[in-house]
Amino acid sequence: MSMESDSLVTVSLAKTKVWALILGPLLAILVYYLLPESYVNGAGETVAFSQGGRACAGVVVLMAFFWFTEAIPIAVTAMVPLVFFPLLGIATPGETMKHYASGTVFLFLGGFLLAAGIHRWHLDRRIALVTIRIFGTNPKQMVFGMLMSTAFLSAWVSNSATAAMMCPIAVAMLALVRSTQTEQKIGKDERNFGVCMLLAVAYAASIGGCATIVGSPPNGIFARFLSDAYGLEVSFLQWFSVAIPVTLIMLPIVFFALCYIFFPIKMKVGRIREFH
Repeated sequence: MSMESDSLVTVSLAKTKVWALILGPLLAILVYYLLPESYVNGAGETVAFSQGGRACAGVVVLMAFFWFTEAIPIAVTAMVPLVFFPLLGIATPGETMKHYASGTVFLFLGGFLLAAGIHRWHLDRRIALVTIRIFGTNPKQMVFGMLMSTAFLSAWVSNSATAAMMCPIAVAMLALVRSTQTEQKIGKDERNFGVCMLLAVAYAASIGGCATIVGSPPNGIFARFLSDAYGLEVSFLQWFSVAIPVTLIMLPIVFFALCYIFFPIKMKVGRIREFH
């Protein structure tokens, strides 16, 4: 019975992808022909909407639809402009390909490689263990240690990748605390501790991701926008000098809000003696 249901799901997904492959180009063509040939800008002037501009809007819709439906692999969707931009006269092959080799792209690539190396050699666990040894194994101290270790990792690795790496560690800490409890039923304080631990990972990943340019993809995109649009080059140290004070201020605020205001932790177990 399960094999039949699995085969039905596979067939259904295949049909969905076929329809997506047909509907995506149709939507792109529809957008191209529905867009006007001219528009009025902010100064009240009538400006021609070029064929390349309307074609670019159609390609954007096509890519968004393919990303949403996953009709083709996401990596293949990212290469769509390499084919359609020169073909539709939106940009030359050289102008199109240079954006795939920009410094921002290699900056992201370096962050992803760093995340892969950290995950491969379990450096995230080592950092978490060292942080807990420094801050202690009291429940509130564990939350603060999780905040600090997650924020530190997120400063050098994508925030989403950091959250994915640190969540299993947070769950392991919750299991450790559960093993010290005598009551089988999870009480309010223990539930608050669990909520604080998981929210600490989420908030610290976002806060730490603001500390450096490589901490989050939008950081690099914004730095690239400043360079292209205004000619302002933001170096790694300039970004760090501005963002690190904000990061160091936000982390204690989040800790206090989580553990003392929204989900107060008043556990009666004392200190956890062992942590492996």
